[in-house]
Amino acid sequence: MAVHDAVAERTDGQVVLTLGAAGCAFRDQGAWRHLPAEPVAATDCTGAGDSFVAGTIAGVLRGLPLAARARLSGIVASYAVTGPGSYPRIPTLAELERLDGGFFHG
Repeated sequence: MAVHDAVAERTDGQVVLTLGAAGCAFRDQGAWRHLPAEPVAATDCTGAGDSFVAGTIAGVLRGLPLAARARLSGIVASYAVTGPGSYPRIPTLAELERLDGGFFHG
């Protein structure tokens, strides 16, 4: 049984799985979708998971749909791995919106 199938059998609602350098997968309306990680030169993975969760929380608070939350989470986590430590490189949501042309408005 694939990991995705095992998770689907044991959970209800929306599910997001982080996949490290491979990005993330999420279940949306019963179907699994994969989002690749942002292409970055990874240096240190410290804080990547916390950063992913921070992106998820920001997306929930902004009312973003699951796919947009997963994308935002992956982008925030990608920034976290681009140098030693993590938190100094994580952009604000406003900076991400400028970089992404306002995608994260929902």
